[in-house]
Amino acid sequence: MSFHNSLVLAFDNDDTKKIVKLLNKEKNTKVLAFTPNAYEILNDNGFKNIITPYEVNYNLHEEIAEENIILREKFENVSKSHFKNISLDENFKNIFVQCFSTINFFSKVLKTGNSYICLLDQNANKKSYHEVLNLILDLIILKKYGIFKLSFFFKSKKFFLIKNFVNNILFSFIKNKNIIFNFLNNKKKVSKNFNDIEVTLGTFTNSKFLNFYLFCKNFFKFFNNKKIKIIYPDITYENNISVEKQIQEILKFLDIDLFKVENKNLTSFLSEVSLYNIALTNFLKKRFDNLKLKFLVADYLTWMDSNITAKYLYDKSYNVFLCSHGNMDTSDDIYSNAELLSLGKGLCYSDYATDVIAQSPTAYKISKQLIDIKKINIIKSHPLAYNGQRSSKLVYNKNINILFAGTYKVFLSRPYIYQGSYQFIDTIKKLKFIFKNIDNINLTLNIRTNDEIDNKVYKHLFKDLPNSRLLFNSNIERLMQDSNLLITNFSTLIDEFSYLNKPVVILNDFLKYECYKHLYLNQKEVNGLKSIYYLNSKEFESELPYIIKKIKKNCEISKPKHIWTQKEALNNNNLIDKINEKQA
Repeated sequence: MSFHNSLVLAFDNDDTKKIVKLLNKEKNTKVLAFTPNAYEILNDNGFKNIITPYEVNYNLHEEIAEENIILREKFENVSKSHFKNISLDENFKNIFVQCFSTINFFSKVLKTGNSYICLLDQNANKKSYHEVLNLILDLIILKKYGIFKLSFFFKSKKFFLIKNFVNNILFSFIKNKNIIFNFLNNKKKVSKNFNDIEVTLGTFTNSKFLNFYLFCKNFFKFFNNKKIKIIYPDITYENNISVEKQIQEILKFLDIDLFKVENKNLTSFLSEVSLYNIALTNFLKKRFDNLKLKFLVADYLTWMDSNITAKYLYDKSYNVFLCSHGNMDTSDDIYSNAELLSLGKGLCYSDYATDVIAQSPTAYKISKQLIDIKKINIIKSHPLAYNGQRSSKLVYNKNINILFAGTYKVFLSRPYIYQGSYQFIDTIKKLKFIFKNIDNINLTLNIRTNDEIDNKVYKHLFKDLPNSRLLFNSNIERLMQDSNLLITNFSTLIDEFSYLNKPVVILNDFLKYECYKHLYLNQKEVNGLKSIYYLNSKEFESELPYIIKKIKKNCEISKPKHIWTQKEALNNNNLIDKINEKQA
């Protein structure tokens, strides 16, 4: 077979292994590896001409962020009255923008005039840009990669009948209780009243057996007063042709070239988002309209269950408390600022929030900026939705314990402010190079598993690095308490670790945006430790011995400016009192 004038595309593990077999005797063929998974498989099999998306288009982050600004502006002009069968609310817009970013990532790597060899459909014939883009969209939507994980809602009619029967029992049990919706991921209870009951909504997995197990397990746990109750909504809905047609009309109305590539799975996904919104709203009305509701508290109202429930309560004039979350900040850079403000909608502001709990000074600043047009109460508080004020455990070790924990966003669904997968894996490779010749340290890497990088890739990278251990989704609070130093990129852990009065290194080789840096522009070198170090890998390698030396000497750490001082904000007890007082 001739590969002349065609670029071979490798996407995930399965199709890359097929490409390895197909090109076994032609390993000099140029192959574009969309993911680090594909790259590592090709590299391990001796391929010499592998390129990455960033070698095709160096400005991916900037271009996607720039076009996101245009998309958001166009969305503001979409007539809600014209599209009556779907809800063009905060939930839909947030999901839509991230879908656009992901699809745009692929479109900017592929070129319209090129031909490609792509084995996602088991066919080795040459394919056009449009054919390949549709194949990729089909794969990521059907396999539920990244933002498209939201596309799975359990619709089994048999299971619906079971849920309906069980919920009849559960709602009979709670009908005389005061009900609080609690969507805090740390499961912290906020009620001060013994007669209150706190509930959240459960979601399902792809496994029917696991779903049934979780359902039964949580049914028996429901009657334990110490726990937040999980309710699985008994909803069902059918595909709706009129909704799909209106989705297609919106895509045409936006008049963006990218959406002129028609994809049935994308239309179906966006339709299901709208149908689920309607179905869950109907469930809330059916089950909760005549019960004693109090308020809702959540650490995000960006989309789906927490967003839909918040809208339901807001429309009924109940209080909705949003705990700001993430490294919220503002920037002079147009792209990072646009993405930060977009990220803040649902995290520091929501159309349905009556009260915003600003868990950091910069979150307070961005909340004020986002809610200028609307009167919302902003409460300065130490973190409730994640670890904040707490005692720091003394670490008694001969070696210095260093923790790496960071994150990336799959297929640039959050461009510019977050790293992509290749940038994330390159950061880790640089860390391996730095630490391979350093003694007297223990390095722990805690990785949040995600779609573009297989766990085997990480394991292969660190199999021969002494004094290191690799963990996946481990207990992050325990790891932070046991560590002397945190290395990260863009993460809420920066705030959490700073509350322990320990230093943070932001390794910035591949960062377009460095959070909080404007607060430390005039930071001077002192004998003590800085609260945050902004270093590239070469600077970090040079600075690390001095940081370790200062940690061993228990040097004083400079006062962090990105978290509240003790008296600047409410502690958790006073905050919970304040929340409950508003409902008295």
